Amino acid sequence: MGQEVTVIQVIIDTLEPLSIILAVLLFIKEIPERKRQFQYQAWSIIDSATGLENSQARIIALEDLCDDGISLEEIDLAKAKLNGIEMNGVNLSSANLSEAQLVNAELFYANLNSVNLSQANCPGIVLYRSNLGFANFTKANCSSGNFAKANLMFADFSEANFSGANFAEANLKGVNFKGAYLSGANLKGANVILEDLEQAYLVGTIMPNGEVHP
Repeated sequence: MGQEVTVIQVIIDTLEPLSIILAVLLFIKEIPERKRQFQYQAWSIIDSATGLENSQARIIALEDLCDDGISLEEIDLAKAKLNGIEMNGVNLSSANLSEAQLVNAELFYANLNSVNLSQANCPGIVLYRSNLGFANFTKANCSSGNFAKANLMFADFSEANFSGANFAEANLKGVNFKGAYLSGANLKGANVILEDLEQAYLVGTIMPNGEVHP
């Protein structure tokens, strides 16, 4: 009887680590499927919020997809309320954010090439080192935004409010400044054509050479 017990114990001791290994392998095998389900659910939340101004679930879903490295290229978020959203490194190339609310949103190192931010309300937005080439900011409010070291080549700033914004060392070549408000903005070290810049309102603006515009 004692020998039988010993044999059974040996079998149990052998099976336990094997069971753990099998459980881990099965879990790893399920990870891709779990991720697909999660991403499907996130997109479903975003799609169901289309046309709604306010949806906290949409903000969480967008942040989660961004954290997973999912591209949000060409997404339609017109009129969406996304205040305080954090999507660092996100790809929003050619996205529609017209009339969206992005107060104090954080989009470090993001790709917003050709994004539509016309009439968007974005005071305090952070777009440090982001790509905003050909972006449309027509009539947007981006006061006190942080665009330091960002690429804004050929963006449209016409009639937009950038009062107090930080454009230090940003690339502003080819930007349409017609009627833009840059009062108190910081353009120190920015790459910009001064003749184009004169189309904007520049009272108290820190110019690329560090001097303050009268």
